[in-house]
Amino acid sequence: MDGAIGAVFALSEAHRQRVPDLGLADSLTVNPQKLLGIPKSSSLLLLRDPGLLARCFATGLPYMEPSWADAHGGECGLQGTRPAEVLKLWLGLRQLGRSGIDAVLEGAITRRQRLQHLLEPLPLSLQGGPLHLLAFCPEGLDASGADRWSTSTRQRLLEQQLMLSRPLYAGRHHLKAVLGNPHTGEAELERLRSVVEASLP
Repeated sequence: MDGAIGAVFALSEAHRQRVPDLGLADSLTVNPQKLLGIPKSSSLLLLRDPGLLARCFATGLPYMEPSWADAHGGECGLQGTRPAEVLKLWLGLRQLGRSGIDAVLEGAITRRQRLQHLLEPLPLSLQGGPLHLLAFCPEGLDASGADRWSTSTRQRLLEQQLMLSRPLYAGRHHLKAVLGNPHTGEAELERLRSVVEASLP
């Protein structure tokens, strides 16, 4: 299961219900840097049955000498070694603590709710969910119209130092805001709304 963006919500008692089915997965990716600011190299692959991964992908490493006392990571490490990347994760989580994690996640949700509130009066089709992502496209545009609108509006947003992605959803390009940056404030959200409002046909 791809939990790159959302799996960290399971760390919070207050927000765990936003990702209720993580426990059903046989495997789960987790990228703490997406919201918690922990280095990207601390990404995780969690496995219900680690042996299954080895049974599916093991080669036996015929090009390497046998490991002495588990001296190298072998097939369990992408680099053939075991760098202490988990130390970065541990330090980051320890520094934040439960209350810090709750605050980071709550801030991201609040920013998404605020942007949604700002955009709801406009003639936009809003696509969101329980996390900190919000995508939108003008109502009534066909695929080519949405393509042109999203391209030109994204450029205007970039000129305002506002970076949104341009995913394809239901056959139309949308603009998508990911509200995880704690430095995104009311001024940025208001500027985003102004640019989008001015772009509408």
